[in-house]
Amino acid sequence: MLREKKSSNLLGFFAGQLGAIRLAIFCLVLILIHLFFYRELLYESNDCICSDSYGNEFEICYRSKENASRIGRKFSCEHLEHLYPLGLLGTAYAVNISDDLRPVFVTAFSQSHFMEGKRLIASIRKFHKTAIVIVYDLGLSLKGAVRVKRWCQVVYRRFRFEDYPPYFEQLHTFRWKPVVISEALRDYGAIWYMDTSVILEKGDLRHVQALVTCRAKPPISFPILTTEQRDIRESHWNSSSGWDTVQWTANINECKKSTYLLHSFTGHGIYAATDPALYSYFPVSIEELKKPKAKMYEAGLVFAVRTRETENILKWSVLCALEEDCMGTRIVPNACEFNRSDYYTSFARCHRYDQSVVNVLLADSYYYDRHYYSSEITDFFRIQRFLTRSVGNRELKCV
Repeated sequence: MLREKKSSNLLGFFAGQLGAIRLAIFCLVLILIHLFFYRELLYESNDCICSDSYGNEFEICYRSKENASRIGRKFSCEHLEHLYPLGLLGTAYAVNISDDLRPVFVTAFSQSHFMEGKRLIASIRKFHKTAIVIVYDLGLSLKGAVRVKRWCQVVYRRFRFEDYPPYFEQLHTFRWKPVVISEALRDYGAIWYMDTSVILEKGDLRHVQALVTCRAKPPISFPILTTEQRDIRESHWNSSSGWDTVQWTANINECKKSTYLLHSFTGHGIYAATDPALYSYFPVSIEELKKPKAKMYEAGLVFAVRTRETENILKWSVLCALEEDCMGTRIVPNACEFNRSDYYTSFARCHRYDQSVVNVLLADSYYYDRHYYSSEITDFFRIQRFLTRSVGNRELKCV
């Protein structure tokens, strides 16, 4: 009887040990399978590392926020030298967001857009007599530069094209813009960037800025809606209101807007006006990019605050600008041919350069939903790409 009991205990012991061994083998097999299927991903991740002269390592391939297993083409390690002075490698401090945020105005133009630039600054002076306006010289004549320097409360800056690849001088590709915005944010922390086609029509911009400064208050937990729920929400979108105060109040309470905010809807989706070649660098979800909520907004009107979110958008925008075949396009002629019955899922055979890049990055960072990367407010500006009247020098005065 005792022997049978001992035998039974031994059998139970060995059975338990055998079970543990089987479990260990099963776990080991799972690990090996995981490594086998993801070996290419691990290899690519290591291949994406660049080191600076101090031995610091940086990943320089874009990973989709929606799916981190999607990794884009590697940018040149030589571009690190341009990111450092812009503070886009963690070398600068993010702004402490508060209610009394005081952004400066920033613009950039060449001599061919001098009069439009003058019009923009006159529209700013109408409401903001002593506000600082940063003007980047993209190719002003000597006389034009002298005139800009004489305008009150204007900080003149010449864009240093000699520090960048020759293709930066092709102004129509707008490679200079993410650099201009990065520099201004590095120095001032919060800015309104405006192309010369923008005309300011309202002085009080606090209702727009409140969409970001709400972060200074204790957060209220609002869950992000599911993709299906947000698709339904977009189907009820109405763009006719310049400032929907009911929606605005909800947005303030939710407080989930990007700190890099766009404002002017182009009338079509991101997919329609983006060269597919861009997706090799930014492997985002094409399915989501084709949806109506992934709307494209103009890159020439931006309210931005220097946060880690904004730095991340600008880091990849600048890298793309530096890479010749990223922000550029081989599409010739680069003129949109929209499908009038479908502005979202049909490619219009055109590319919007910096605008395509920043919209793709914002969409991927914010659920492919313009609700989070646009202000949904349009009552403070209008876009006009031609001159209707000359601007007098009196309109530029600070008194």
